[in-house]
Amino acid sequence: MKNSKLPKFLEALKKVLIDDRTVILTDTELLTLVNDKLAKKDRVGVSTWEFWKTSNMNEKSPENIESLDEDMVKEFRHVLGLARVNQKMNLSDKLTDPSSKNAWGASFILERKFDDMKKTQAFAIGQGGITFKIEGGKDTQKLIETIDIDFEEIKEDPKKLENE
Repeated sequence: MKNSKLPKFLEALKKVLIDDRTVILTDTELLTLVNDKLAKKDRVGVSTWEFWKTSNMNEKSPENIESLDEDMVKEFRHVLGLARVNQKMNLSDKLTDPSSKNAWGASFILERKFDDMKKTQAFAIGQGGITFKIEGGKDTQKLIETIDIDFEEIKEDPKKLENE
């Protein structure tokens, strides 16, 4: 029976996730970075990475299920999940810190990295008002707020300045 690569991978993952800059990485990029810290024989592919992340372990899995320690798989998921929470909290701190000069950058990363932080805005001019619709989250149909603003259309031509 072949031994699991998870123990060595998990140790390398913990070391990589210490760096706050990993927040911007996709899963594939994170996998590449962790693999770079390992010997060639200990590296894993995308299918193994996805297998470890999912709770659906079956006989078609890329790794021998009998060689896996279920507690280690749970620890892997916990480490990965906790890293995402910490990354989100660190970015949120930058948004709420009045002395932070990079609040916009933190907002940009939060909105693009975390599905639940995504928002979209739309507006429409109706009869007698403008409606702003703010939606967000994974489901872009999730309405956060609707704001109706009354307006009056100006139909006259703007007057020219006397100096022109």
